[in-house]
Amino acid sequence: MRLFTALALVTLAACTLGPSSPAHEIDEGLELGATLAIQSASPVLATVTIVPTVAFKSAVVETPNTTGGAQIACRFGTLVPGQRYTCTVTGNVADDDSGLVIAISGVRSVAVPGHDDRAFKAFTIPNPKFDAAAVRAAKQAKMKPRTTLDSREGASVR
Repeated sequence: MRLFTALALVTLAACTLGPSSPAHEIDEGLELGATLAIQSASPVLATVTIVPTVAFKSAVVETPNTTGGAQIACRFGTLVPGQRYTCTVTGNVADDDSGLVIAISGVRSVAVPGHDDRAFKAFTIPNPKFDAAAVRAAKQAKMKPRTTLDSREGASVR
């Protein structure tokens, strides 16, 4: 039981001591060395900085859920370890979407044994216009049972 408590405390400390940013990290992708600086949340204006720790054949920065469909913000060719690469990202999401996702994917120059040759990192920038209660109410309104001829009280089925 003590081991379980110790593990829970270590996990809690790791979650609380992590980097503080208004964006939420979705995946690690540590080899990409990606960071995000947000200038504006609605519409989103942000700068992605990539400082890879390993060589990459290529990398892409995209916004998969932006209004109007997925957009590629930047494409990079060869990424050299320790070099700094920046990409300005703009986009917006519908009012019923909780946030804009910025996804970074790269293809390693040398595959890691036992893994594929891709690395991923993603951030979600919360949508200030998102109203979770309104979205739930709209979904519930769509799910209301509808009266059919067979479901009315006293209806006889032949």
